[in-house]
Amino acid sequence: AGQVLSSTGTGTNWITNEANSTVVYQDGFTGDNSTVDFTLSVSVTDENITQVYLDGVYQHKDTYSVSNTTLTFSTAPPLNADIEVITFSTATTADDLQAGVVIIPVKNTHTASIAKGEPVYITGNVGSSARLQIAPADASNSAKMPAAGLLLQTLAVNAEGYVVTGGYLRNITTDIIDSTSTSSNDTVYVKPGGGLTMTKPTGSNLIQNIAKVARSSSANSGSLLVSSILRTNDVPNEINRNINFSDNSKLTFGNITSPDLQIYHDGSNSYISDTGTGNLFITGASNIYLQNGSNETYLDTTTNGAVRLYHDNSLKFETTSTGVSVTGNISPSGVALFNDGYGINFGNSNAKIYGSSANGIQFNAGGSEAM
Repeated sequence: AGQVLSSTGTGTNWITNEANSTVVYQDGFTGDNSTVDFTLSVSVTDENITQVYLDGVYQHKDTYSVSNTTLTFSTAPPLNADIEVITFSTATTADDLQAGVVIIPVKNTHTASIAKGEPVYITGNVGSSARLQIAPADASNSAKMPAAGLLLQTLAVNAEGYVVTGGYLRNITTDIIDSTSTSSNDTVYVKPGGGLTMTKPTGSNLIQNIAKVARSSSANSGSLLVSSILRTNDVPNEINRNINFSDNSKLTFGNITSPDLQIYHDGSNSYISDTGTGNLFITGASNIYLQNGSNETYLDTTTNGAVRLYHDNSLKFETTSTGVSVTGNISPSGVALFNDGYGINFGNSNAKIYGSSANGIQFNAGGSEAM
């Protein structure tokens, strides 16, 4: 009872979540015949609480030393040697890594040091080992997302350590993140440009809510509840691929049971169907065009200007600031009505036929009445 199964990437172990009970940490490395220093997942004050194995063979304490999180061999382990380090501690003395946390072994192959709590993404793996290479994640760059988790400890260039992918990340400052004050249960996001932020990214930036504030506190006494879901679509704000709907599958808006607006294809025809309350508006910041698939125009409109109608892509009707302009013949099927004083102009408008207030027809030629 009270135990949690934890993995470091090289194996699994049970961590007992009770005061003063034993916590077993397992670290795994691979020798390269030159490296003598290796970074452990937990700080060690006494090498007597460690057991070190090379290719399964127990190593005497006089072949290595331990200082904080650094294990130093007196002689570099051979090339491709399997290094296993077992550290025994207690739940009350465990610092950053305690029951209820999932970690993966990593190596900082970035060009600079990466700070504890920094979101990181996977760039590769270290040889044939289970240790992954990492670099800082960046919500503005899809090649550097999603974040695999938050770094357990600060890592210098080429240093090895661990990333928390789930559970608690303790002993960090959380009262202010990215210049924003926090409270418990606030959502923490991967920041555009790198790091953490309390502001959900917008625009083309990717969204990954990487943690919740567990304890909001200053002076490295706060904690985060990490949840690396390895996706960047908290609420998709940019879609960079097609969404395909089968025939009669509809994109609907408004009421769920009785949609106000539907867009769909029934296998023969396509529909934009507005059946909800209010009007259907089609708006544009500049011109609006109604065309076929071959860019043949049926109708176009100009902001603060003309509306044009076309026949077989040929302009036939256009509104102007004084009325309308028609290209071609007019074939009315009914009566053309003109108010008194208005009628039909011929040529340069000197010849006119118009109605008069005396219920008659007047003919005008050259500016004077001719009949």
